[in-house]
Amino acid sequence: MGLLGKASEKPQYELLPVGEYVWTLWDLTSETGQYGEQVKWVWLVSPVSDPDSYILRSSDPNAQEKEIWQFTKPSLARGSRARAWTEALIGRELKNDEEPDDDQMLRRRMVATLVHKAKKSDPAIKNEAISEEIPPRPFRPAQPATRAAQPVAPDASDADIDAQLAASDELRKRVRKLIRNADLDDITTLPKWGALDELDVSNLADSDLTEIERDLKQAMRAVAA
Repeated sequence: MGLLGKASEKPQYELLPVGEYVWTLWDLTSETGQYGEQVKWVWLVSPVSDPDSYILRSSDPNAQEKEIWQFTKPSLARGSRARAWTEALIGRELKNDEEPDDDQMLRRRMVATLVHKAKKSDPAIKNEAISEEIPPRPFRPAQPATRAAQPVAPDASDADIDAQLAASDELRKRVRKLIRNADLDDITTLPKWGALDELDVSNLADSDLTEIERDLKQAMRAVAA
């Protein structure tokens, strides 16, 4: 018996299957190491079908959420990973000279493909990473089921019906105008309703349109504050 142990393969911890996941940005910090200044992105991952169920470190229901760390340069040059992730998180392209607010990016989500990538220091070991070949895309929360339009009262007169239709048409015009103005303020999504450019205003009930109008005004006031 010598001083050395038995020959064996290097340990490889169990990796998540390759595929699409929802990535939630949990933390963003600056670190300086052998590669100079870098930004550390801390992600939580969850299934696309259940974005609020973060994958845990083990099968124990009390285990902590699994974290995946990624590092980039601070630069947001076009074509960089940091630029692609930032634009996917905020749901739009960055403008030249725009500097996103770190705090406002936290807890935002994107959809990206998880791959297994060999470590630079030891190619025999692989880690989970965001694919560099398949671009990430913005996360779009599922829109709630819309309510059916309320029927007119059985005893409504022609004038009542005309007035109701006119009010409904005016409401749709206001919402369409608000959506156009919101785009000028870079408001492209609403938490409850998802992507504004995917909303079919013509098929929504008046009650839904009233909620959208209220939510849009609140979002626009928040931007102006």
